Amino acid sequence: MSTCVEVNSGSYNIRPVTQRPLLVKEVVFHCETLETAVTEVLTKANPNILAIGERHPDSANESVNTTLQEFTERMLPLLKKQGFRTIVLEMVLSDPVSDQMIKAFLGGKASIGQVKPYFYPSNNINRYGLLSLFHLANHLNKDNKGQEITIVGGGPMKRDQETPYIYEATPDKKLSQKKLTALHNRITQRTGQKIYRQLASGKKKVISYNGGHHNDAIDYFGLLTIPRYLKGRTKAKYIELDLLSPEMIRADKAGNYTYPEYERWLKFAVPKTGVNLIKRGDNSYTIIFPEKTIIP
Repeated sequence: MSTCVEVNSGSYNIRPVTQRPLLVKEVVFHCETLETAVTEVLTKANPNILAIGERHPDSANESVNTTLQEFTERMLPLLKKQGFRTIVLEMVLSDPVSDQMIKAFLGGKASIGQVKPYFYPSNNINRYGLLSLFHLANHLNKDNKGQEITIVGGGPMKRDQETPYIYEATPDKKLSQKKLTALHNRITQRTGQKIYRQLASGKKKVISYNGGHHNDAIDYFGLLTIPRYLKGRTKAKYIELDLLSPEMIRADKAGNYTYPEYERWLKFAVPKTGVNLIKRGDNSYTIIFPEKTIIP
């Protein structure tokens, strides 16, 4: 049986915008496979909410491997077996009509063509990855009555004033900081609302799949995050799980928000094989893939 082995540990101080300075203990494990790393998180942390964060790809097609593909093909079947059958997706509009259309497709009563208009309206959103996710969820739902996967949108509402900003968020066009923050906070609020409603509707385990700044368990930047939205609303166990490659870390360092851990991780946390699993504090995990596995 494959396991995760501790390869490094230490403590460091961070200065979150909205919190006092924190001393964070960090432990790095090497895991033989992605599946082993995910199982380690589920076993040790036992979350009700698994908030998966990615760096959205600059481009995505059939020839490019992405974090969404890794999630779909290798993580989703495992997570479904562990009782995670509800997914809140940032990359789909948080719209009642959208949710009903997705439900119809996953139940075999609508075509994927009817769902596609509700995908996040940005040129650099991973539409190919979303199609793969929806098709696999549809396949996994067959002959599984009572244990079907449910997917709902956690992005902006179709008529939100922020929705037009998304068209500007292409690789060659950057949003102003004010627009970027407004869009981030609204999407995070939508995701938080959907997670809370799903939890309140029964004893469910919920996956949220977002950009990596929405799910931060440590509030680095003073933005609205899913944990901040859920605070005081639910006692469900929340775990942040980010999926990163060294190429994504290097690309993200040039963005609007960059994490202080990046430099350190590039020096000692990039695996040659398998994956490395980094645990920070009690609620935050990051999986790092080897070089040339996922390229932004």
